[in-house]
Amino acid sequence: MADDERQDSHGSCLEYSSTYHDLQCGHRVKAPKPDSCGSTCVKLSTSTPFVCQECIIDAIDLELKLDHFSLEPDEDVDMAGSEEVPFAEKVRILADRQIKLLLEPQFRGNIVSASLYYNGRLASPAPKDATPTELYYWEIEEEEAQKEAEQAERRQRHSNQETQALDEHSLGARNANETAGAKVYPPRKVTVASTVEEALKRLSLN
Repeated sequence: MADDERQDSHGSCLEYSSTYHDLQCGHRVKAPKPDSCGSTCVKLSTSTPFVCQECIIDAIDLELKLDHFSLEPDEDVDMAGSEEVPFAEKVRILADRQIKLLLEPQFRGNIVSASLYYNGRLASPAPKDATPTELYYWEIEEEEAQKEAEQAERRQRHSNQETQALDEHSLGARNANETAGAKVYPPRKVTVASTVEEALKRLSLN
């Protein structure tokens, strides 16, 4: 791919639409697909702004540090069985919650005339000072890293399944050995003669 082609495909805030957008906050984001600029882009627009995850994370990180924030027990946060959530994990949980709220559709107007709008558009952080050519190769590296992460997750899941199967097999074998080692009494054979004999014995004892 030539440099001019990469400029068209990986340039920021292009005239009509682009995957990358430079924001007024100083960060660069990558949209899921080519899209027009938003109201927070350096190229002014009235369209819905892109969600800057870096700004949200920085703001929450600062707020937690200034207020000595601690999660209350009744907060709807997955504690993952831990008594104390690490600071970085707190930031991530609260940031994900805020981003989710921004991406949820909202209604404004009244029952007669209502419109659907969004407070923000989905976007992920991207290298700020990278050239279109550097962004092109960065995308390739990101895709390869994502594939490696998915493969590692599949290997870990497969390993966990094998461990679980071995544990279940060991438990089944142990139960079988315990059953085999237990003393088994054969069923007593009852006949008419034995029944009469026992009755006579009881009469003689009386």
